[in-house]
Amino acid sequence: MSKRGVELIEHQKRGISVHLFVRETKLVGGKAAPFVYYGAVIYKHHKGSAPMSIEWRIDD
Repeated sequence: MSKRGVELIEHQKRGISVHLFVRETKLVGGKAAPFVYYGAVIYKHHKGSAPMSIEWRIDD
């Protein structure tokens, strides 16, 4: 697993705040869609390592 992957998995232990920004569609009016801010997230679990998929929980 990469150094960055470990940082994401251990973000709370390391004092790193992770925030989720998502493009809900690829394009809007022929241009790249804007990002939507969902807020701070907390690591739940992951699959794989290259690539790695992470499931997050939105921090209340």
